[in-house]
Amino acid sequence: MEGRDMQTSNLSINPNWTGYDSSTPTISGYVASNMLTVRVRALDTTGAVLDAAVADGANTLNGMTFGLADPEPAYKDARKEAVADARAKAELLALAAGVKLGEVLSITDAGAMTDPQPMYRDAVAASPVPVVGGELGLIANVSVTWEIAE
Repeated sequence: MEGRDMQTSNLSINPNWTGYDSSTPTISGYVASNMLTVRVRALDTTGAVLDAAVADGANTLNGMTFGLADPEPAYKDARKEAVADARAKAELLALAAGVKLGEVLSITDAGAMTDPQPMYRDAVAASPVPVVGGELGLIANVSVTWEIAE
């Protein structure tokens, strides 16, 4: 794992109070928490990374999210499919209305995003490592306006 794949995402130091049963609580020490975000580039090494983290003292897993290293080619394909789907729906509606589609007046890319597959602490604890990524969905939304041909 490379250094660029790890980043401190939260660091906190908080007082540990005692003496709540008396009128003057006091600080008995401090509790430090260091949250590290890790990117695992090879899914088949995720189990080993989790094992190493626990062996090194990690005691909380806040969740896992799967994604693509380079999502742009998949987004391009999803956008093409979204435009083709919009055309097919528009042609069906035009046929039902007894008209024909004319030129495209506007196309708006309403955004493309992954449909992340989160895996939370309880799910990880309930199943042994290795971690299985499954499928990752991509969503592309477009809005296309056609003129009605004369």
